[in-house]
Amino acid sequence: LVSESMKVKHAQSSLVAEKQALAKQLQQVNASLDFLKMRIARGEEQ
Repeated sequence: LVSESMKVKHAQSSLVAEKQALAKQLQQVNASLDFLKMRIARGEEQ
């Protein structure tokens, strides 16, 4: 039972770490997207 609980805790912390990594990637993608939108908007102004 103790080892089961340890496995669950380990899996949980792995998922938390994965979630944080994905959130960071998502942030970077959104930043790139904003940058591209800005460039497109500037291109249309000219």
